Amino acid sequence: MTRALRGAACAVAHLLGLAVCSVLVLAVSYVLSWRLLVGDAAGSDLPFHLDLARWVDSTFPAIGWWYPWDANGIPYREGYPLAAHWTAVAVARAAHLTVADGLQVVEFLVSPLCALGVYAYVAWRLRRPVAGLVAALLYLLSPMAWTLLADWGFYANQAGTVLFMPALIAIDACFARWLAGDRGWRFRLPPPSSARRCSRSPPTRPPSRRSSAGPGCAGC
Repeated sequence: MTRALRGAACAVAHLLGLAVCSVLVLAVSYVLSWRLLVGDAAGSDLPFHLDLARWVDSTFPAIGWWYPWDANGIPYREGYPLAAHWTAVAVARAAHLTVADGLQVVEFLVSPLCALGVYAYVAWRLRRPVAGLVAALLYLLSPMAWTLLADWGFYANQAGTVLFMPALIAIDACFARWLAGDRGWRFRLPPPSSARRCSRSPPTRPPSRRSSAGPGCAGC
């Protein structure tokens, strides 16, 4: 029971930390980039992406195969990343916004979500939530976090960067289990308990020579 209560308290602490970080990151993002939500969409390439989003909206939730307004017609569904445009349309419909407004909301959220990914890696994998918060805020202060969207309008490119930190966390967790000597089915399809143990293990510490149990996971 004591161990279960300790695990529950650890989970609540992580959730509270994530909530506090989310509020601070969104507040700082709004101060730095509120113009992305006002007026027309920012970025030199955004009119092109707005047209793509409107084309996706015409067949939503499906995505049409033939886009007729580029080079006499191109099968964009086969050769262009349209998930970000589909997401913008979904946000617009769920919030009863125009497609242009939905595109701007997604554009605004890209950098905060990337910053939260940085926080999640440092707080969850390295177990340093305060350092994770600092790293997330420093990410937002970098001009490169905004210029590719706000100036150039690389919408699909930058929306994809939201997945970078989750992918890095997954690779790091997998590597930790590999160093721990796990080669069984739990390594390939980890249950929640294995994922929890993995999240608490140091990401780069090799297993002890005196034990095959691998990195320890005491504490949170």
